[in-house]
Amino acid sequence: MAEAMKGTQFTVQSVRQVLATRTRQAHEALHEHPWIASLLDPELTISGYCTVLGAYHGFYQHVQEACSVHSIKSGLSLALARDRLKYDLDCLHQYHQNKPQIPVELIVEEPAELLGALYVLHGSSFGASILNKNVRRVLPDAPRHFLGSGTTRESWQQLINELEQFRGDDLAREKLINSASATFHAFGSHVTRYCESRRSSLVQTR
Repeated sequence: MAEAMKGTQFTVQSVRQVLATRTRQAHEALHEHPWIASLLDPELTISGYCTVLGAYHGFYQHVQEACSVHSIKSGLSLALARDRLKYDLDCLHQYHQNKPQIPVELIVEEPAELLGALYVLHGSSFGASILNKNVRRVLPDAPRHFLGSGTTRESWQQLINELEQFRGDDLAREKLINSASATFHAFGSHVTRYCESRRSSLVQTR
């Protein structure tokens, strides 16, 4: 009976709702990530801000390359977000020296896996508005093209529509969910490794 009820509940939920439920723990862990949370620090420095943006750029670039391989629809592309990150970093070039080359540990080989990653990264832009407010207050002269411009409602709805196509495909849906969870973990890991590597290189050059 319990199993039957679970199955009934699953069919009622949208794929997005299932994704949110199954990845909640991994998602909430990023809220406590020390480097990402540093963007909310009232004592955030321009160098620290630049370091976090550099980590973001490497990750977005990695997933965007997968978008190109799979010829993802233009509305779902990360190219604009990646380019905004690059523009911010170019504006901060004097603070973005000694850039570490940190590989992204996320495998995205199938369309379902790519959509799982895009769900995470497009969705993160909604929370970026909170980070943007603090950066604007603490570093009023810092460029904020990335944090200040999120995913459009049209692009988000397009992504949701793509997700719902997996409603009747159990195998693909599990790949989607597993990829989203892996993306949350890989993103946090990449930000940590990038930022700590850059901090070490800055210390060594002093």
